[in-house]
Amino acid sequence: VMADPSAVASKHARIHWLPLESNPDVFTQFAARAGCPLHRVNLEFCDVFGFDDELLMMLPGPAVACVLLFDTKVFDAHRETQRASGRVLPTTEGIDLFYIKQFVGNACGTIAAVHSMLNAPECVAAMEPDAPLAMFHAAARGVAAAEEGDDKAKKAAEAGGALLAEAEGLHAASEDSAAGGQTEAPDLGANVDHHFVAFVRGNDGNLYELDGRRPDGPVNWGPVKDGDLMKSVAEVVKREFVAVAGENCMLNCIALCRSG
Repeated sequence: VMADPSAVASKHARIHWLPLESNPDVFTQFAARAGCPLHRVNLEFCDVFGFDDELLMMLPGPAVACVLLFDTKVFDAHRETQRASGRVLPTTEGIDLFYIKQFVGNACGTIAAVHSMLNAPECVAAMEPDAPLAMFHAAARGVAAAEEGDDKAKKAAEAGGALLAEAEGLHAASEDSAAGGQTEAPDLGANVDHHFVAFVRGNDGNLYELDGRRPDGPVNWGPVKDGDLMKSVAEVVKREFVAVAGENCMLNCIALCRSG
């Protein structure tokens, strides 16, 4: 059972990882280094060029998850009001959703990649048993199973976030991938104003936004329509990001897609 979360957050407050670049090649490299070779299950990370239907049709196949990068200065205040707006549905009780809190600075890209892969059954099946991602998954599942009480999901997410901070194999995979991006990586410990979240389909058929920073946990945006995750993501992004920021809307999106 995990220690007090405030003590955990304080312990890891000074830990920063190099942030991942919003680049499909970087995310693919991270997956491979973490022990999830996507090509084995015909999956690939791809750029999303826009959220209109004709641009979504450019993706190589159906998406099983996606990651979105946005400017926290523009969107954080709006995101704090979403739960009270009535647009967010309650999380389905007992849902099998892999979700962890973020305690490590600048690890949001890594966490978004982990959330994307560990909520995709194809990726879980492709993981090499002794690889960093599989070992982290097993450890996080183990601590989650040990939690009890009405807030066990919250405790499990906090315990998983604490485990990530100590996961040396995933840290090495993330750092190596971040260093190989097309743009120069910022200094370790630098404050970064952009943040990654993941969108995944839960086993209840709903679209969930997973953001390790949110105190309210996973956000349920309702049913995935017509089995098309990206169309449902597009609706949320247009309403909750584009409509809010207008001309100031600077987003980047990468989808984890079936490639054939």
